[in-house]
Amino acid sequence: KDACGPLCGENDIPHPEKVFQGQKCIEWGFMSAYLSKDYGATKDITYGMFGVDACITFWPKIAYGCECPSAESPATGCGTLCQDGSTVPNPDKLVGGKTCGDLEMASLFATDSNQCTAYQNIGIQCGCSKTGGLGPVYDEECFDYDQLLNITLLYTPPDNMFMYRISFGEDGRFYQEVGYYGQVFLIGYHQEVDAKHNTTSYGGGSMCGMFGPRTGVVTIVEDVSFSEPTITSVH
Repeated sequence: KDACGPLCGENDIPHPEKVFQGQKCIEWGFMSAYLSKDYGATKDITYGMFGVDACITFWPKIAYGCECPSAESPATGCGTLCQDGSTVPNPDKLVGGKTCGDLEMASLFATDSNQCTAYQNIGIQCGCSKTGGLGPVYDEECFDYDQLLNITLLYTPPDNMFMYRISFGEDGRFYQEVGYYGQVFLIGYHQEVDAKHNTTSYGGGSMCGMFGPRTGVVTIVEDVSFSEPTITSVH
């Protein structure tokens, strides 16, 4: 009763030797059907190998990736990384410690609408077309702060499992995503722009141990080697 049951329900796994997210589908099938609640039904985040209620939140993604006949992505998901619905061009490319193929799977099953813009921007890093209203085309010779409005910038430090997302303006947010399963921490909400020092500040984010809510500051620097707003480092 603690396991999640056969991966493909009443059907056989169509491609048992297919490798999906590091495991053969036949091995995923064994875990789904026979292993303890720590792999499936537990509601204790401390012991859940794949998160809380993995039978609902994790295993349907595996069934979909293993091409089970009855598996479907949710209609309320963010959809493919490429906004035109095409398959991600570079599925093996690593972005934030995850392959673009795995990120596309996460996007298909992400039902929080606040995540969808971030996944669309990840799509650009994975080779999708930049068209689709993600932001303006930057053809001005001089930088204008308004160019940062209504876009989301992404940054993955070299050889790092973190990924950062920054947006600006009244509804701006500064996020840190960490870990293979995409835990997201809010560094802060956009506070103000300091034109004198070319900085914009963020505050009131997620709690950080004894130090209270997280905060962050973004320094804006003009660099002629970039043709559009770009995050170059996070400290």
